[in-house]
Amino acid sequence: MYRLGEDGHRIPAKAGDQLLLSAETLAEQLELSVRTVWRLRSSGKLPKPIKVGGSVRWRSEEIDNWIAAGCPVPCGCEKAGR
Repeated sequence: MYRLGEDGHRIPAKAGDQLLLSAETLAEQLELSVRTVWRLRSSGKLPKPIKVGGSVRWRSEEIDNWIAAGCPVPCGCEKAGR
């Protein structure tokens, strides 16, 4: 696993790094409200999350790569008519 360093380069993840992000943690990382994170998820504008039991989590590496790529809308995920 890798994470993005301060300069935007990939560096190996440390044992203490979070590999899965909750909506609350993702909102904090993106400097958005939790409600906005859920809206972005519903509209298909965030990378697809995974379910862990009854919880929804995002892979931190996918989020880091998505941010590094300029936060593009994932291919084929945009809802029709919006």
